[in-house]
Amino acid sequence: MSAYAALKNPRLARISVADLRAQGIHVKALADGVDSTTDMGEAMMGFLAIMAQMERRFIQRRTKAGLAEAKAQGRVGGRPRALDSKKAALAVRLSDEGEKVSEIAKTLNVNVPTIYRYIAAAK
Repeated sequence: MSAYAALKNPRLARISVADLRAQGIHVKALADGVDSTTDMGEAMMGFLAIMAQMERRFIQRRTKAGLAEAKAQGRVGGRPRALDSKKAALAVRLSDEGEKVSEIAKTLNVNVPTIYRYIAAAK
């Protein structure tokens, strides 16, 4: 069985040509003129897979280095917290005093599940 896949996606280059060939799949990259049914095409697909893998590792290393640099500068990624420590303590205290969670949420201008998360984290 022989099937052709036209590709333009560089991520697909990381798929092993041998794995595809074992499944009876041949790749023909129309944009690049690479055809895995020929020896030269198979070699080119292997080379492209190596280059794609190398590029992926470069991106991973740059990302990790960037995150480490940001951390060293005191920056923290992610979404900002809904409540600072004072407001979180206030929410927990009001809950302990019997205030309704919906009222606490309305007072602090956050959603009800947010208050439940802060209460659960405090216990």
